[in-house]
Formats: sequence, structure tokens, C-alpha cells
Amino acid sequence: MTDSTEKLHILITGATSGIGKQLAKDYLLAEHHVYAVGRDDEALSELQALGAETIDLDLMDREKVIEAFEKNRQCRSSDLRCWHVRVLRYAEL
Repeated sequence: MTDSTEKLHILITGATSGIGKQLAKDYLLAEHHVYAVGRDDEALSELQALGAETIDLDLMDREKVIEAFEKNRQCRSSDLRCWHVRVLRYAEL
């Protein structure tokens, strides 16, 4: 359980539409650090303007996923909370 004043680091896949986008906005409003992953450039720009760190990425491309998370080492922090809006077949990061 986290203290209600603790700033969380949250990775949200599928953050450019639907539930993922709303989760990103809600966590940003609560002043948490959000890593928003998606493919829609316009939606990513909107989330970036709200304070999210954005990652333009198609999660079905395994090599691109590995490359993106190698570049974004902070996304591998032990205090990172993850919301995966869509489930993938692999998770070997």
C-alpha cells in the first residue's frame, strides 16, 4: 500500500485511447509521473502537454519494445506501477 501523498511512477500501455487515456489523465491530475505508451501521435502530444512522458510504440513489435525500454531505463525502476490495457503474449523484458 502506498501513502496517498507518495508520487507514483506509472507506465500505461494503450494510453492513447479509451480506458488507457483516461487512466493517464487521472494519474496526471493526481500529480503522479506517467509514462504513456501508444501509437497515436496526436493523443500522445495531448498527454505530453498534460505532463506525461510519452513513448510512441507499437507493442506488437517485440524488437521495438525491447529497444524502447532499453532507451527508457527509468521505466524499469522497482517503484514503477504498470497498467497494461492490452495483454501481450511475451514479457521477457
